[in-house]
Amino acid sequence: MNCPKCTYCEAQCCCVTWAEDREHFPFCQRSSSDCGGEAIYFGKRTMKNWYVLHCAHGREKSVRDKLNKRFEGEAFNAFVPAKEKWFLGVDSTQKKVKKLEQVLLFSSYVFIDTDWNGRELLCNLKDFLANSNDAYRILSYGKTTGSESDSPEAIERIKSSMTMRKAERANWEWLLGGRELVENSIGTIDIGNQIHIESGPLKGQEGRIVRLDRHKRKAEIVLDIIGGGVQVTVPVEITSKVIIVGEIDV
Repeated sequence: MNCPKCTYCEAQCCCVTWAEDREHFPFCQRSSSDCGGEAIYFGKRTMKNWYVLHCAHGREKSVRDKLNKRFEGEAFNAFVPAKEKWFLGVDSTQKKVKKLEQVLLFSSYVFIDTDWNGRELLCNLKDFLANSNDAYRILSYGKTTGSESDSPEAIERIKSSMTMRKAERANWEWLLGGRELVENSIGTIDIGNQIHIESGPLKGQEGRIVRLDRHKRKAEIVLDIIGGGVQVTVPVEITSKVIIVGEIDV
């Protein structure tokens, strides 16, 4: 019996199991005595819960670095999603060429990967948030207004609703590919103007594309982020228009 493969990275593992929704989570989840049954994608350990911290514009990397330094040695990793972006530059012969560079995926958010639950997260980050001018709050699915937001019941509800939901996290993991980076996708357009992505994070995610700029090599997609929607621009290279020759009378 052959070992199953991850459909994205094609890694082969005898202990591969799959998440419930294969369409949106095509990574292998490797469970073994070596990793203690923890999820691994692209060889990188992931922890139980993801959270999103809202922070000041332009201070994302600073907040990330301070958090990771403060909780060094803990089951904690703060990261800022990045993306590849096409820029016009010059090569060694001074000829104009397009090249990929890394930039922030979007501003004002820091992602947190940790084993802590919502209560533990707020407890551990209490002093950090209180003394930082750049870190604002942990996003939550819960919505409260007025005096209700101060009630013990509302506070407990918010604590339990800060963890990123499974399907939403799966989409982010697919997009970031375990590297905290949205890499360039490559595809084609057929005669009916249908986009077909052949490689990269947008493969199988063509339905998320709301706008494509072929000449600037970018696409706009919409993603969920803790109950809200965010429109982001990601790199995509359309190599050609494919004309399908089929049932044509000649």
